[in-house]
Amino acid sequence: MSTTPLSITVAPGSPTQAAQSTITLEKLSYISGDYMLFLIEARDQYGNLKPASIAETFDVELTSDTTSVVTALTYTSNNNGTYTVNHQLTTKDSYTLTV
Repeated sequence: MSTTPLSITVAPGSPTQAAQSTITLEKLSYISGDYMLFLIEARDQYGNLKPASIAETFDVELTSDTTSVVTALTYTSNNNGTYTVNHQLTTKDSYTLTV
């Protein structure tokens, strides 16, 4: 047996849990032509941020409340467990954002 103290490492668990993950929008009201920028933080069931080595996939969708048209949004990994979405809004409407 090794002598103490011992150095141990605890990594975030899998899979990512939606209830623990967060979305941070910079604002909720926009003007046509504005870019909607937000951050997704992928976290495990204990709230630990997932490491960059674990590639996550998400369905990020913006749905028109008037026409029900769904637009799939793309995201970029920040290589630290967070992901950035930057989407230009061009059509006046109310929308529902889902991840």
